[in-house]
This record gives sequence, C-alpha cells and structure tokens, in this order.
Amino acid sequence: MPFASDEQLAEIRSRADVVQVIGERVPLKRAGHNFKGLCPFHAEKSPSFMVHPEKQIYHCFGCGEGGDVFSFLMKYDGVDFGEAVRTLAERCGVALTAGGGDADAVKAKADKDLLYKINRLAIRFFYETLEGPEGSRGREYLDRRAIKPDMVREAYLGYAPADGRSFVRLLKEKKAPLEAAERLGLIRKGQSGDYFDFFRDRLVFSVVSPDGKFLGFSGRALADDVQPKYLNSPESAIYRKSETLLGLHMARAAVRETDQVLLVEGNFDLIRLHQEGIRNAVAPLGTALTEKQVRSLKRLTENFILLFDGDAAGEKASERALEIFLPLGISPRVVLLPRGEDPDSFVLQKGAESLRKMISNAPALLDVRMDLIFKEHGEEPQGQAKAVRQVTEILSKLPGEIEKNLYLQRVAVRFGLSMETLSHGIVSKRPGGRKESNFSHDAGDQKVRNFPAIERTVLEVLLAGHANPSILLEEIGSGDFLHPDLGFLWDRVKEGYRRDGHVDVARILNELEEGPRRKLLTELAMAGGRWKEDAGRVAADCLRQLRAARLRGRLKGLSQEIQVAETAQDLERVKELMDQKNRLMKEMSGTH
Repeated sequence: MPFASDEQLAEIRSRADVVQVIGERVPLKRAGHNFKGLCPFHAEKSPSFMVHPEKQIYHCFGCGEGGDVFSFLMKYDGVDFGEAVRTLAERCGVALTAGGGDADAVKAKADKDLLYKINRLAIRFFYETLEGPEGSRGREYLDRRAIKPDMVREAYLGYAPADGRSFVRLLKEKKAPLEAAERLGLIRKGQSGDYFDFFRDRLVFSVVSPDGKFLGFSGRALADDVQPKYLNSPESAIYRKSETLLGLHMARAAVRETDQVLLVEGNFDLIRLHQEGIRNAVAPLGTALTEKQVRSLKRLTENFILLFDGDAAGEKASERALEIFLPLGISPRVVLLPRGEDPDSFVLQKGAESLRKMISNAPALLDVRMDLIFKEHGEEPQGQAKAVRQVTEILSKLPGEIEKNLYLQRVAVRFGLSMETLSHGIVSKRPGGRKESNFSHDAGDQKVRNFPAIERTVLEVLLAGHANPSILLEEIGSGDFLHPDLGFLWDRVKEGYRRDGHVDVARILNELEEGPRRKLLTELAMAGGRWKEDAGRVAADCLRQLRAARLRGRLKGLSQEIQVAETAQDLERVKELMDQKNRLMKEMSGTH
C-alpha cells in the first residue's frame, strides 16, 4: 500500500468518525457522552460494547476487545492494517502518497489495479466458458460432483477450455498487456515466443479477497489420472498464498455470526460444506496452513475447528497445526473423519447433520494429540518416558501459565509424577532456563488481573482527560507502578504527551502491538468517565498516595542500609544514613 505518515494517519482517524464507521456495521444507541451496542466480537444479550466519539476509540467490557477505527476494521472485516488504512483513506479522501516515494507509490497502485482488472477479465471468461458450449465437460464434472448452479455462481467457479489459446485471444482483443497476464500466471510463453493459456481443460476455482478482489485461481484436472491434480496461480503483487484463504469472501459473515471457523484441506471440501449450509468453512490454497492465515482469521474469531481427512496424512497435518496454534494462544478443536473419508465424501454419504454433530462434539486438538502420543509409545517405562518428554515439549509452547499447569497436572496424575519434575522439564527448555512470569501471559484475562487501585485510578483519570496531564506526568514515573503493564502504559502516554502536547489515546493505540495492553488501554480510557465530576480531587489523592508509597519504599531501603552499616561498625556511614532517614520522615509527614 502507499506510505502513510503519522500526520496522515491522524487525519484519517479524525475524518473517519469511529461512531459512523462502527455504526454502519453495529447498531449503536447513545448512552450519555458515548454510544452503546451489542458487541460484534462475542455473543451477548446485554450491550457492553462502548464507543467513545471524542477519543475515537471503542471497548467491550464483556470480552475486553478495544481499539481505534483502524483496529475495528481489521478485526471486523478481517483485513490487515495496510488494507484498513487504504479503505479509510479512500473513504475520507486522504491521499496516501507522501514524500519522495510519490511516483513509486502511484506506479505500484496503477500496476495492482491493472492486475486486478485482468483477473476480473479472466473470471468472467472462465465463468462464461463454463456456461457456454465449450463448457460441457466442466458442467458434466460438476454434475458428477453434485455441485449446484447457485454454488457455482457464489464461489465464482469456471472452466478453462482445452484449446490453450482462447484466453490469449481474448487478451489481444481487449488490448490487455500480455506481460501482466503472464505475471499473474494466466498465460505462459512457449519456446517459439508465442503465448498459450496456463489453465487448460480444468475446472477453475477463484481466489477472492474478503473485499471482493480476484487474487488468483486454482485449476482442477477433470480426470483423476491427470497430474498435477491442481494447478495454482503463482504469487504476484496482489496474491500471497501464505496470507490468503479460499472461501473467506463467502465465510466471513458466518464466521463472525457463529464465532467459529472451520478449516478444511480441499477445494471441494470447502464447496460441499458451503452448499450444505455449513457456511463458516475456509481452506488454505496450495500450501499448508500458515501463521499469517491463522492470525488473519483470529481477527474474526478465536474458535477454530480443524476438519482433517481420516488417514495418516490427516494425523500428520494435525501435528503440524499445533506448532502454529499453540504459540498464538489458540486452542483449536479437531474432527478426525473415518479413514478413507474427507469432508466432501462424508457429507455426501452421511449428510451435513452428521458432520454438524461431530463438529459440536469436537475434542481439543491438544488432547487428541496427547492421546495419540501416549498410545504410540505404549506402556513400558522407556516408552512412557519418551511420551512424557514429547508431550512436555508440546506443552512448553503454550503461552498461558494457567492452562499449561492444568495440562501438566493431568500428565502428572496419569503417570504418578510430581508437578515439580514436569515443570522442571519445561523450565529447562526455555532460553536461560528461567520461569516466565504468570502475569506476562495472563494479563489479558480480566478475571485474574489484580491491579493496585491507585495505579489503575490515576491512569483512568489521566486517559479520560479530566485532570491536568502535565502535573501528573511530571510528578509520577513508571517506577511508581507495581504492575508492569500499568507502568508500561504510563511511559507510552508520557512519550505521546511530550510529542503531541496532549494525550491522544487513539494514536497511542495505533503504536501498540496487538495484545492485552491495547485492550487494557481502551478499558482504562473508557472507565475514566466515572471520575469526571470529581477528577481534580481524585487526581490529587492519587498523586499524594503514590508519592507516599515512593517515600515508604525509599525509607525501607535506607533502614536496610543502616543495618548493614551498623553490622560493619561504619559509624560515619550510619550517621549519614540516619540524617537521610530523618529528612525523609519529615518529608513523609508533609504528604499526609
């Protein structure tokens, strides 16, 4: 995407009214100075989703989601930051080409627009060919697979004729640049220098972005003995396989509505499920599932169910999937179909309702994987030891200490081992062998966080804009906070205030990485409204108590130093420290 400066991002944020953008997607009602509605990111009956028009932020007090207008589009529409910026910039009329890169940015955008145009020309060609006289082989194949015309249209299926020249002729008629079509993988150049169609005598699946752009294609051979079975578009300036999912343009609304996504492996698995009303299914295309694909889906839901073929390859795929999901803090569930079945064949034989029941009862993938490992290594001590080591290696990837310890307890009970033994195995695998803080992983869970009241309150007052930030930020430092997340946010607010001359919550949000601290920031900013009527007194009280806590800490340190000096019989040092202690106690008396 074109470059966007901080100033342009601020301009987009100010023009793209967060209430209007969210209100187009979520019904909102005024609630005092804010707006309230049902959260689009989790199921709820009573509205706990709040939008703050002045600060241009939103926060849900039910699930903890929060952010600015950019992060809302990213999560709701399932797009990355660059796409969210581009969409809002076009909406607001903000040109993103900035600085010395103007010419390059304009050229890159024009090139992408050309590639999208050629792909649109291609899908129309493939679809019209399927519907016309030359598409009889494609239609017969779809009839054998029991795919209905409505599904053909919705999924943008088509047929590439066998002659290998038809699309090249169309490009020439439309005066479209052949070089651009070659970059998209739609045509190839032969040894003679003439171009020919890349997809020939194949059913064509379209790869469509969530916002309706045609990114690439996948061609399926009509005969099972033709290899390769699938030919896929190469990567290009508009298509990245590792970031793209087949069927997301059809599934996005259902994923959000059900708060669940089904991941299947095959193109026809995907088509079958959608045709049978299981609309929240997507599939990776021409590659194994990637972290980028999972992260893009995580913006829509954190509930993943994997549907794997009932064979050794399916079991292997489930093993690889854990490597992606666990470090991201996602616990997917899995449906392992009977051997020899895939979702397409299973639904055709058993019906969609049978699959729905399996989905609703799907066990956690981690549980399934652990059971497979235990069965694989048998009941002998040597095999059990290998199984325990393999399982603890997997558990070490879990980011949450609470979940990790619960799983360890299950392993300990099963094999009669102590938690200390298992925990030691996990700690030793970490860099430096140190156990990480429970807080760092679980800070996003509102139920387990215990923030010091004064520290939380002073941030609420500051972020709500009800107190003089210059005094608070000058007098209080991050070192005055016992909770690391609150101290971190205080530093970021102070940096932003020094730079901007005011507290810009939306800009600070934009600079924070996705995670618990972003949610915490919006929660604190929203909660600060309760101090509006008494903000001055509350701010002064917080300041006084934090000063007193700081002085008590210094007093404790001096007392310990005095003890050390007395033990060493260093009378001169004792006298010096006692003088400091007396001055400090006098200063403390003035804080009450």
